[in-house]
Amino acid sequence: MIQKDVEKWLISQPGEKREYFYAAGKEIGTFTVNPHQPGQISTGDSALPPGPKKKIVPFSYIRTVESKANEARITVHYQKDSQLHYDASSPEQAERIVSFLSERAEAVKVTREKDSVLKVIRKPLLAFVGLGLLLGWGYLTAQQLENGEAFREHIAIILLVAGLGTEWLRILMGAAAAIIGLRIAYLIKHNDTVTRVYFGLSRFKAD
Repeated sequence: MIQKDVEKWLISQPGEKREYFYAAGKEIGTFTVNPHQPGQISTGDSALPPGPKKKIVPFSYIRTVESKANEARITVHYQKDSQLHYDASSPEQAERIVSFLSERAEAVKVTREKDSVLKVIRKPLLAFVGLGLLLGWGYLTAQQLENGEAFREHIAIILLVAGLGTEWLRILMGAAAAIIGLRIAYLIKHNDTVTRVYFGLSRFKAD
């Protein structure tokens, strides 16, 4: 059956095949075709080809669609906490796709802004705090063991960490701080503008 209201973009050409991102009717997704085989579509065709589609998300499930400046990736947040990534052929194509989706009737709001620094560094910051507590506790326990102080019962993972000794733990803490610090600096430097398109489901759970 021929489907109307179809828009598609060529996002990659793996070998002889061509992969497209599409928006058709009530959903988005991807499909792959071989233009050399009978029955496959051309780039100018206005219908979806027969055969399986991948990464399908109905518009009614979508909370937000977003793309970051200078990146070719499109992220779709849908239902409660699920997400899918679609890799466009270029940042410009990703921007065109998101712009098209922002004009859909299901879209309720569009924002273009940089994320707050706290949101950008939240994950590495939490990793730094968690790892710091683990290594710090292990370091104090290692000191007790090396000084022959009265030993208190600890959970197994702390004893394993303490078994590395204070010298190795100092090295590990310094290395971890340096690596996470560099990651945080990178994220802050590359905190580019994010375009977000909010759909109907975003009313029930804001990002």
